[in-house]
Amino acid sequence: MAWEDICHESAWQGRWVALDECAYDAAGRATAGQVVDYDDNLADLCARLSAERRKRCSVVYCPPAESAA
Repeated sequence: MAWEDICHESAWQGRWVALDECAYDAAGRATAGQVVDYDDNLADLCARLSAERRKRCSVVYCPPAESAA
């Protein structure tokens, strides 16, 4: 799933998202991947990923949608 599509999904907005099978741009930023987990709390997300032995995930913050003024 493309990062743009992930950011438009309301379930992930304002949360930390763990991506697996990522594609990266030249700067090393994830541009696509499979969402495997997400959480409001980064520490909780990392603890679950560690418990599940998911060591190849990229964890990125999906910003909240801008509210209409």
